[in-house]
Amino acid sequence: LWLFSWLLPLLSLVNASASSSLSHCVDCIPEDELPSPTSNFSLRAFAGLLYEHLLCAPIVWQWAMLYFCLWFAFQYAFSHFYYPWFVFQRYGITENSVKSHHSLNHQRRSPIAANKVVSFIAAVLTVVRCALYMHRANWDYDYLWNSIYIPGPRPVLDLLDSSLGYFVFDIVYLFVYHRQLSFIIHHLVVPVAILGVKSFGFGCQLGLPIFVTADVTTLLLNVVWFAEDHVKYINFAIDSGDGEHKSKLNLSASLSFWNTVKTVTQLLFGVSFLYLRLGQLSYLILPWLKTVVLAKHVSMAYKTIAVVGNLALLGTSYWWSIHVLKLLLNAFRKLVPQSSNLSQSQKQPQCIPHKIAVQNKQR
Repeated sequence: LWLFSWLLPLLSLVNASASSSLSHCVDCIPEDELPSPTSNFSLRAFAGLLYEHLLCAPIVWQWAMLYFCLWFAFQYAFSHFYYPWFVFQRYGITENSVKSHHSLNHQRRSPIAANKVVSFIAAVLTVVRCALYMHRANWDYDYLWNSIYIPGPRPVLDLLDSSLGYFVFDIVYLFVYHRQLSFIIHHLVVPVAILGVKSFGFGCQLGLPIFVTADVTTLLLNVVWFAEDHVKYINFAIDSGDGEHKSKLNLSASLSFWNTVKTVTQLLFGVSFLYLRLGQLSYLILPWLKTVVLAKHVSMAYKTIAVVGNLALLGTSYWWSIHVLKLLLNAFRKLVPQSSNLSQSQKQPQCIPHKIAVQNKQR
């Protein structure tokens, strides 16, 4: 699968060269009717772009305010209900023992958990809305690859604005809580690309399948985070002795369950990442970039932004694919021995630790 994902972009370029001709594109505007490229680019023009397509875009701020309200609500719910009532009481953890551990302090983890839930909700909404629109519009690859010659429809621009609203929330959250420059730069690439295609007015359609391929893996990552969160608290309850009044057998069963959830989700994430973020994303972007570079109505500034931004996105995916492959192999190794050990334990007679402990006390 990994090798196939690396070879898929070459197949896309060959296929695009053979089939993506403007003469077969019904929706494309002829080149002689397209506007002439503008070469003027300045900070003043960029500020005007931000003002028109970001600050004065009501859909962007409606969705951003929705995500902010959801985050505040979930942050309060995690801090006052989820961790104290569901996690601590279920695993027999006292709140005072957790406060001394910085990484397990629920006041610190509640904002992170709320952000994961908002990210999950935003990914679900984006995937469903974009997939439904593409299904109803009946797009094909030739249409997407030649979309630089097709004006962006109003529904597509509205979907881009709703996604831009999430990135406004996400960047504010990163500045307040995360404050790592690499994450902030990585999350700034997509909104800059959205503003670029919105201001140009052509090629906006490609954003929808990119959102679908990227956000499917985001869903699985958020599930992995919550599974790891439970594993951390269960291990803390077992190691610290807070969960003594809880049955150790119950804690072990819960630990086995959440480790299995984490491992299976990591397997699904690894497979989906290699196929979607590496193979399918390359199959979409590279022929589109070739069309953008050859298009006469596209300015050199826009071509530069499109090439650098999309190659950076693909380059990050290819770099991550090496780490994802290691994650996939480790998850597979964890899952296979677990199933084999279970089958062996069922064949062998099991001892009862309680009876052994009683016999030792009598001796």
